[in-house]
Amino acid sequence: MMYMIHAYPTRMWYVDEFLVPSMTAQGIAREDITIWNDTDGRGNLFAFLDSLESIQDEPGGTWHIQDDVIIGRRFRELTEEHDVNGVVQGFCCRNFELAPARVGWCNQRNAWYSFPCQRIPNEMAKSFLKWFYDKAMYVNAFQPHIVSRKGDDWFWKEYLRIEHPQLNVYNLDPNIVDHIDFLLGGTLVNQRRIAKINRAEWFPDRDLVDELAEKLKNR
Repeated sequence: MMYMIHAYPTRMWYVDEFLVPSMTAQGIAREDITIWNDTDGRGNLFAFLDSLESIQDEPGGTWHIQDDVIIGRRFRELTEEHDVNGVVQGFCCRNFELAPARVGWCNQRNAWYSFPCQRIPNEMAKSFLKWFYDKAMYVNAFQPHIVSRKGDDWFWKEYLRIEHPQLNVYNLDPNIVDHIDFLLGGTLVNQRRIAKINRAEWFPDRDLVDELAEKLKNR
């Protein structure tokens, strides 16, 4: 099992003090958790690409989570159970979805915008990198996203749409993380996002978010 936390320097306090300890408390070995901290200010798109380069030749897959989530009580159990299912989406927010959310196996067209938590097979990470640098970098319509250094989730969806139109992915219910950036000062990337609170649709452990809110007040 491999886990990678995608972080920014200003959120490392939360990663070190809360997120990683919550994972190891469930029995996840610390050596199985990699923290990819964007210390060079590459932006979420290129930091994501850099992180994939570091694991593209590893066997199996990696669970990618972001630095503004809280994990559910069954996080380890469900990541282990679904570690053989190819692309697995562990988070759904209706504010990000254009169509009614679907759970279980579905075509990539109905894959969630699940960058807060998803499993990517490492061989697909390698394929995604090749597609991005050999093709996407030269598409005129993609240039605004590239220049902004944002849109890692958008490019991943485009990659699936273009390169794997028949691929089935697994939308996981219950969601295994909740998005709690509103407890950490708000989004660091999309300041113009209309909805300021974007919670998981099917996260069963809402009480953990309330507990975390109290802990952060007392920090």
